Amino acid sequence: MIDYWIAVRDNIAARSRHGAAPVSGPRPAGINIRQAAVFKRLEAEVRRIDLDGPAAVDWSKVNALSLNILSNQSKDMLVAAWATYGLFRVEGYEGLAVGFGVLRGMVETYWEELFPSIGRHGARAGAVDWLVHLGPPLVAHEPIEADASAVIAAWDALDGLARGLSAKLTNGQVALEVLFRALQPHYERANEAIASAAEHAAVEAMQAAGQG
Repeated sequence: MIDYWIAVRDNIAARSRHGAAPVSGPRPAGINIRQAAVFKRLEAEVRRIDLDGPAAVDWSKVNALSLNILSNQSKDMLVAAWATYGLFRVEGYEGLAVGFGVLRGMVETYWEELFPSIGRHGARAGAVDWLVHLGPPLVAHEPIEADASAVIAAWDALDGLARGLSAKLTNGQVALEVLFRALQPHYERANEAIASAAEHAAVEAMQAAGQG
């Protein structure tokens, strides 16, 4: 299990780098795509959640559109928030960790240039606030033992995101507090599972050495 946890952690780290990776072209944070057809398609799909709930949304479609926009067109905070929710719906805690990691990388690397533009504090806070939608499913979705490293990675990325936003955005912290509260019991159990597995592995190694 420890080897599996390490592989999951490394995969999350690699995928999360897309947040800090620049968009190709003269503008590393890309352009404002809010009026583009691809954003309109994405928004229409996500907004189905308001009428019929999250089960009505094609989250695989949301993820594909969102990640393409973030990698190739625009570092947009709302698009990243949608991607985070969608990744959690499709991939569970590994996807959640990737989503938080992507958003953290964007905030840390492109704060002055990302979208909504820096003068639109309310719009940026609104993008962060949208993450509050994650609260109820996080409480309801109990992670299994195999999720332990992903849960810890999600907590660490959320913590880094909160720290990055604390000095930049006075509003929008309420949603993050909701997520911290929802994740905390899962995070504590994940740490216990990994510590227990590490202790068990150490005992086995000592026994094997003694037999040798």
